[in-house]
Amino acid sequence: MNTVGWIIVLVVAVPTIGLLLWMAIGASLVRVPSGSLGLLMLKGRASDTDLLPGSHFVPALRRRAVEIYPSVELSYRAGGPPVADGSVLERSGPALEVTLGDRTRAAVSYTVRFRLVPEQLRHVH
Repeated sequence: MNTVGWIIVLVVAVPTIGLLLWMAIGASLVRVPSGSLGLLMLKGRASDTDLLPGSHFVPALRRRAVEIYPSVELSYRAGGPPVADGSVLERSGPALEVTLGDRTRAAVSYTVRFRLVPEQLRHVH
């Protein structure tokens, strides 16, 4: 190849390779928002790797994904009025209906509060 051919290859190939590398690196950078935890998924299955808030490098070419979970205290309220403030962290559902030994029906309302432990996040998924 002559000099003009090499110049054309450098002008076309080098930026193309640089663009492909930029896209691969950009797709591999994952940001876990503040107040959340990330769980690394390998081929659709949960791994033991938990990601704390911040930026992380997760190679996108190996079928890896990150599932985001809120890390603040969550609560579930059975019975009572539905949440009016539109909060994403509070959930409500119907009260539990039970029949006692003397065939008396009762409605039980309860609230469960919990917080995710980063080391045990795999078991939650």
